[in-house]
Amino acid sequence: MKMKMKNVKLKRFETLEEIKNFLNERDEENGIEPGEGEDKDTEIILFDSPSFASAFIGITQDRRAVYDYSLMIQDFSGKDPKGTNLSEKAIQTLIEAQEFIDYNISDNSTRKEYPIIINLN
Repeated sequence: MKMKMKNVKLKRFETLEEIKNFLNERDEENGIEPGEGEDKDTEIILFDSPSFASAFIGITQDRRAVYDYSLMIQDFSGKDPKGTNLSEKAIQTLIEAQEFIDYNISDNSTRKEYPIIINLN
């Protein structure tokens, strides 16, 4: 059985502040009171150092942030992992970005409230 995929246009963010503003506006539209860090049910954990803002793709129903792994690598390295004819230096930069993300970020993703990292490609 073939599944039809809806063509969805993702909003791309440039800064962590843009993401926070988007989430606050969305919460206001849905009648959710902003969490000031005390209410774990409304607080959404976002990456902030680095922010990976351009890799943020949304939130789940249980209010976990979702990031695209390939876009995280691109955001961190400044190189397109799907690019062709990459120089040896560019490839090394991509490998270093991948190692940083795998070691410092992906290992923590098992915590219930931690952002989810998926690979859309």
